[in-house]
Amino acid sequence: MQPDVRIRTPGSRRPPRIRILQVILDTLTVARRGPNDVAKPDDAEHRRGSQTAGRALQLLQIMAETDKALGLAELARLTELNKSAVYRLMLELERRAFVTREAAGRRYVVGPASVSMAAHVMHRFTLRSAARPMMQRIAELTPETMSLHVRYFQQRICIEVIEGRFPVRRVVPLGETLPLWAGPSGKAILAYLPEGEAQPILEWAVREGQNATRIREQLDQVRILGYLETVSDRIPGVTALSVPVFDAGGVVAALSISGPSDRLTAAALEVIAPTVVAECASLSRTLGFIPALERNGGNRLS
Repeated sequence: MQPDVRIRTPGSRRPPRIRILQVILDTLTVARRGPNDVAKPDDAEHRRGSQTAGRALQLLQIMAETDKALGLAELARLTELNKSAVYRLMLELERRAFVTREAAGRRYVVGPASVSMAAHVMHRFTLRSAARPMMQRIAELTPETMSLHVRYFQQRICIEVIEGRFPVRRVVPLGETLPLWAGPSGKAILAYLPEGEAQPILEWAVREGQNATRIREQLDQVRILGYLETVSDRIPGVTALSVPVFDAGGVVAALSISGPSDRLTAAALEVIAPTVVAECASLSRTLGFIPALERNGGNRLS
C-alpha cells in the first residue's frame, strides 16, 4: 500500500474559513436555493422548502450555541416544534453528518460535516492565527508537511496546513476529521485527556479493531518525551512527529510534521524535535497554559 503522498502544484491553497454557524447557514441556504435563483413570493413549494430549511437551521443554531448534547424533547421545547417534526429534521441532518449522536445514541451534538465545512472557510480562528507564525518558523527548518489539528469531542480536525516543499509530499486535507485514536496527531491530544474522557475513546478504538495496549504505550511516550514519533502508524510509509498544544483549560490541539519514511528519517526527526517541542510550549503559554496546572501527570512544558 502506497503512503498518502501526492503531487500538489506549488501555490495551490484551500479557501479561508469563517465561523461555523455562518458556514452552516450559508451553505444550507445555497444548497436549497442557488445564489441566482430568485423565488416568487407566491411560490407554495418555495415557501414549504423555506420553512423546512429554516427549521433545520434553527436546530443547528441551537446546537452550535450550546456546550451540551441535546435530546429530541429538549430540541422540540427550544424550537417550539412537535417532536415528530424535530425527529425528521434531525434524521436528515444526521444522515448528512451535520449532527451526530453520542455513544448512548439518544442525544445529539454538532456533527463532523458542520465542523469540517467551517474549517474550510473560516476567516479567523484564534488558535490558527496564533499558531501560524510558529508554523512558519518551523517550516524554515524542515521541508516536510506541517499540520495543526484541534480536538472536537472524541475527534480531531485539521484547521491549518503548510505543505511540504517537495514535489512528492504528504498531503493532509484541510478539514480532515478523524477519531483521536487514529494517527499520531490524535494520540498526542488523547495522551493528556482525563482518564474519564480517554477511556471511551480507547473503547471505541477496540471496537474498530485497534490494539489498546499499543495505543496506551504511545500515549506514555507522549507524556514522557513531550511528543509522539511514529512510522506507518495510520498510513503505511509515512513518518510523523506530533506535539500537543495546551491552553488554560488543558490540551486543545496537536502540531504534526509528516512525510515519506524514506526521507523523513529518525535522524531528521531528532534534529527538529527539540525545536518543535519548544515552539509548541511557547504557543501554549501564549494561549494561557501554565505548566504547573497540567493535570494529567504528563511531561511538563517549560
